[in-house]
Amino acid sequence: FPSHDRRRWVRYAVTRALRQQPSMRTALAGRRRLGYVEVHHSRMSFVRKENAIDRVICIEPSCNMMLQLGLGALIEERLKTFSGVDLSTQPDKNRELARQGSITGSFATIDLTSASDSISLNMLRQVLPKGILDWLMVVRSPMVEVPSKLGLTEGLTPLHMVSSMGNGFTFPLQTVLFAAIVRAVCLQSVYRDWE
Repeated sequence: FPSHDRRRWVRYAVTRALRQQPSMRTALAGRRRLGYVEVHHSRMSFVRKENAIDRVICIEPSCNMMLQLGLGALIEERLKTFSGVDLSTQPDKNRELARQGSITGSFATIDLTSASDSISLNMLRQVLPKGILDWLMVVRSPMVEVPSKLGLTEGLTPLHMVSSMGNGFTFPLQTVLFAAIVRAVCLQSVYRDWE
């Protein structure tokens, strides 16, 4: 959709999110009867990554998450249409390429530590069209509530990254950015070969 057609864009994102999260439809339908609390921040938490390592995640407000999932679904569809990257089948392709690379040495893989933390707002301001960035900014949580048990200053802390693990569009957005970087490097090396 054109970036100026915001109502249509939001309707599409919400429809996609409701298809993915049918329980959200029930929750939204009952919000008037039950009442609700408006929340403007995510909540920091931890999930087990390995036996001795926990991963930091941020638990997003329910309505934000619904919109983030819809936006993530839209990013995934555009990624598949314009780049041929299908996130539903990509893990299998990556696994096979990594296997081939380990046998032949023809491919290399990298594992970025804290990849979602590396997508700063300042970087996105430089690389994304303003209309796209505006949508990301509307549905992201700008602050995170830090629990007191961490030994850090508890309370609300501003986030300088666009999204955290736990945000519904983090992985599709990361994939778009990293795929663009890989394609740019490939194009640059092809261009150098022709010089």
